Amino acid sequence: MRKFAIKVFVVFSFILFFCFDIFAAPRKPQKGQEDWRALQKAKDSFEKNDFGTAVKFAEQAKVIRSQNAKWQTYILDETLKNSRVRRAGDSIERVSQVLNELKFTEASKIVSMHIEKHGLDFFNGSYSELIEFVSVYAHYPEADFLLGKYGENIVLIKADLKDTYIDLDFRLKKLKGDAEEFQRKKHAIAQYEKMFAELTNCYVIDMSKHYYASDSFPLGGAHIVHYEDDFYNQACDAFAAILKKPDQKYFDKVDEDYLLMRERKLNRA
Repeated sequence: MRKFAIKVFVVFSFILFFCFDIFAAPRKPQKGQEDWRALQKAKDSFEKNDFGTAVKFAEQAKVIRSQNAKWQTYILDETLKNSRVRRAGDSIERVSQVLNELKFTEASKIVSMHIEKHGLDFFNGSYSELIEFVSVYAHYPEADFLLGKYGENIVLIKADLKDTYIDLDFRLKKLKGDAEEFQRKKHAIAQYEKMFAELTNCYVIDMSKHYYASDSFPLGGAHIVHYEDDFYNQACDAFAAILKKPDQKYFDKVDEDYLLMRERKLNRA
């Protein structure tokens, strides 16, 4: 029986954005920022249970690979503008010789790399087939595999920030703080959680939205992410269900009787 590893954490921020000038010629990835390096960092982070960082690096690896493929395609397409390269025909061996003679160093390195990795027969000796393959090279199945292997075994416990709490006399009170800053953080976390769930196809426990913050929280009292006791009971029940690896990926149902009794108690005269 295969072991099913569940990775649990609450995500507040994990996205790393990349900006590229789509109108300029594609750029070669900088040395030290190769796709394989990012993938290795993703693997290392997964092993350390640092899942937010791992997903970031796995996605970074895919972005770099795509950028690299666009750059390689551009370099190879540019060689075809040279009349000597065109006259060499479609033979990779003849084209490679001309590239070396013309000192098209980057193009020569790209061709050599793919030949060493896949062999001449893989491309049927055809330069045009090699160029066509480079667009397929843009996909990074190793990174997709890593995201799929771990991503679907992650449990995201969503954090709904609270500005209202139940005090020790069981009455609603407002937490102190800047209202505008609170809403900004609340919106940002919700967006990051949404993107993370879509990216990893992980399990999601979305129950905090049903609860207030609570001053009876044993570690520090009321706080924007210190919820009522019943939240933790319900989340544990959902987690126990996830251990059975169900088809259900999203859990947001809680004890309605508890919520009803709570509201009645809060609204007492």
